[in-house]
Amino acid sequence: MDLIFCFDIDGTLLSTSGAGTRSFKRAIQSLFNTEPDWSSISMAGRVDTGIFKDILNSIGEYYSFDLWNKFKSLYINYLEEEIYRSDFIVFDGVFDFLKKLDKYDKILLTGNIREGARIKLDFKNLSVFFDWERSVFGDEAEYLRDELSVSFKNKNPNKIPVIIGDTPLDIKLAKLVGGLSIGVTTGIHSESELSSCYPDFIVKRLDEIDISEVVEKTYLKL
Repeated sequence: MDLIFCFDIDGTLLSTSGAGTRSFKRAIQSLFNTEPDWSSISMAGRVDTGIFKDILNSIGEYYSFDLWNKFKSLYINYLEEEIYRSDFIVFDGVFDFLKKLDKYDKILLTGNIREGARIKLDFKNLSVFFDWERSVFGDEAEYLRDELSVSFKNKNPNKIPVIIGDTPLDIKLAKLVGGLSIGVTTGIHSESELSSCYPDFIVKRLDEIDISEVVEKTYLKL
């Protein structure tokens, strides 16, 4: 069995400085001419489908594939606008770490829908580092981040995942798929918050990760 490194996007690889959230809100406003109580909608680390369904529930609407597709089209259009209005940054150490992983398979394992992920990573020339066919996106879950574990196993059989993310949900997903977890404190969660979820490693930036230590710990767990 071979290692595969799996990356979250927002808060882990980069920050859109709110472009994704603003696009989400604009799409909801355009589609329904109303807004939910955004303070009651949890977004960090979740899949876009689950966020959308929570919003529908809060404004008294019912989910359908047609409604979801209309929302996605609006969201993508707005995201393509918003990224140019944002202080869009790739976190320190990301490019260096991805280059160090040149001999390992690398995929995205994210709550973003595929098109949204592509826009964000293309904008900063990060797309080329990942195998998009074997990556897993928010479109592939009905509601929960946990559901992405099924798609991961189907697309990447006999692979040992090392899941890198900035939220407790990333750490939980690593446990579900039987892999290692690396928490990075570039998102909204502190080191103590991530530590309480018992990840295998915690770092402040990705280039602090010692690949040899990750490999050693992985095979010790087998």
